[in-house]
Amino acid sequence: MKKFVLSLLLFFASTNYSQVENEIINMFGITDSTGRSFLIYEEDKPIWGYYYEGKKINVFDLSNYSDSTITEETGWWQTGDFGVREITDYDFYSGNPNNIIYTSFGAVSGSDSLINPKYNIYNQILLYGHSHLQIDQKRNNVLYLNLGELNYNPGYIKSYDYGKTWPFDSTNWEYLNIVPFNLLSLYPSSDSIMFGIDSLNNLTKSYDAGLTSEVVEESGNWNFLRENLYYDIDGIHIYAVTQKEDKYFLFVSDNYGNKDSWNLLFTSQQKISISVDDLISGKFSFATNNNIYQSTDYGQTFNVIHTLDKNIVGIYNIPNTDTIYAATGFTIWEITNGNQIPIKQVISNELLSYYPLEVGNKWYYEVNHIPVWVDDPRNYILTKEVTKDILLQNGKKYFETKETRSDTNTIKIYYERIDSVKAQVYRLQNGVNNNEEYLVVDFHSEIGSSFETFVNYSNDFEIDSIYLKEEKYQDVFSGNKALTRFTKIFNNIDTDPTRYISQSYSNQIGKSFQTKGFLDAYDENLTLVAAFIYDYKRGDTTLVGVNKNVKSLPNNYWLSQNYPNPFNPTTTIDYTVPIVETHGHASLQLVVYDVLGREVATLVNQHQKSGNYSVQFDGSNLASGIYYCQLKVGSFIQTKKMILMK
Repeated sequence: MKKFVLSLLLFFASTNYSQVENEIINMFGITDSTGRSFLIYEEDKPIWGYYYEGKKINVFDLSNYSDSTITEETGWWQTGDFGVREITDYDFYSGNPNNIIYTSFGAVSGSDSLINPKYNIYNQILLYGHSHLQIDQKRNNVLYLNLGELNYNPGYIKSYDYGKTWPFDSTNWEYLNIVPFNLLSLYPSSDSIMFGIDSLNNLTKSYDAGLTSEVVEESGNWNFLRENLYYDIDGIHIYAVTQKEDKYFLFVSDNYGNKDSWNLLFTSQQKISISVDDLISGKFSFATNNNIYQSTDYGQTFNVIHTLDKNIVGIYNIPNTDTIYAATGFTIWEITNGNQIPIKQVISNELLSYYPLEVGNKWYYEVNHIPVWVDDPRNYILTKEVTKDILLQNGKKYFETKETRSDTNTIKIYYERIDSVKAQVYRLQNGVNNNEEYLVVDFHSEIGSSFETFVNYSNDFEIDSIYLKEEKYQDVFSGNKALTRFTKIFNNIDTDPTRYISQSYSNQIGKSFQTKGFLDAYDENLTLVAAFIYDYKRGDTTLVGVNKNVKSLPNNYWLSQNYPNPFNPTTTIDYTVPIVETHGHASLQLVVYDVLGREVATLVNQHQKSGNYSVQFDGSNLASGIYYCQLKVGSFIQTKKMILMK
């Protein structure tokens, strides 16, 4: 018997949620007792300034196409420590998305919480470990909660009052009555039959509610997913999706899940999603990569019925129909009669930041052009500036961008726009007098996926296929001005050995590097050395002969958000002092406070001339936590929240 303490928790949900919608990472469907169907989909969301990956759980009502958030993971903070309130598992009563129950890890450091809003239950179970929640669909008041890690005292506890109370050992109230069975799934028509996973990752079956069990599938490929087992309406066949390391497996049993009845149907390097028809025996659909398969004979045969252009992360087949809903990274599709219609499209501001089109943004590139057969290298600075925006007759807004070469002073002007829904950048082919445009880059691209664009290898633009080769963190700029940013690297498909190109786009920066070559005639490298993006100075502008911000100074003081944030242990703080005549002379103070309002550092305390300034803040001697940077000049006060995370 392992010791656990059960106590009541007052749960305070944060209302200060991020408004940035991100990638769809999972989707499935549920149908309530009235036949009304819903899609449940999870979105990836940033917490603590992209330091943690969290998720939002949303519901899409197929009866009226309305969309709302059910619950989401949030950050928590207490003196000296902070983290993420993680939703570890969840379920719904009677297929009703408004009646959710879920377990949450991290409400305070090292705790699991069971949260049942419908019955106003917020219980805290103090433990370190995995939690797997299941509702007894025959008796909704009965809950099963699996506790512990796979190889460390696993077992489940059972509640008969919706999770409000749990049975304690009769001899000692401090001990919960744990059944030592690593519960995976309840058999729908029996209280005593259940499936579990043993310490060797084999599937087990118990006929006495976990008191004894036997191994029924011993491939060692079993692991906990949110939903592993799916039961056919005939009660005999069982379908299962499981994962081990980087592989997914699809199994089917043709004899109640008993030993020697399990067959491996499919293996994939990508996620496998499954939807079982609750009204037609033997019919189920599953998706992996960008294909949807269907079987009508319990998996003896299956065929591809639909193909999408992106990897599929979830599907739902409306029972007794041919209508299927499928989710890719940023779109939910309705597929019926062979037609694929997007019914939900997610805009990711994070992806849009890889190409920051805004009037005034300016980039400085160092270009090294090296001819192969002639000893005549050309080195110059290429300046790219967004000069204005313009609305054309096609109803779309474009941004005019001017490129200037330092060696020849030649200027190129072109017009670009971003399709925020598709996260694609388009450029007009022949200026504003021609509405024909081509795709520059597709930030919805997945690793290995390609798109066609124009590349200027010689004097003319040529059509080439570009694919997303890799994504990784890498440094942008150099020296003490270097910033580490998540970067997407695109290469051309290597079908023509006479030409090559590789382009890197960095988060919150734009194009950061490019290398290309043509006909063994030249190699050319383009490297970003400095930039002004949304009023922020990046890199070393002195390298390109720029010693001040190219933008005019504003008429007000301004304190920018520190970067990076979170930071460890140093961060940069930018601020602006306006034209002196506007505000007169006043002493400027830039001070850092802790969360209790105590001063921990004075960064600036003096009169300063008009200009843009940067200071470094070093938190080496401070504890992890939240700090506040405050700019104060006379009656002007502006404050930014900073997160020190060691």
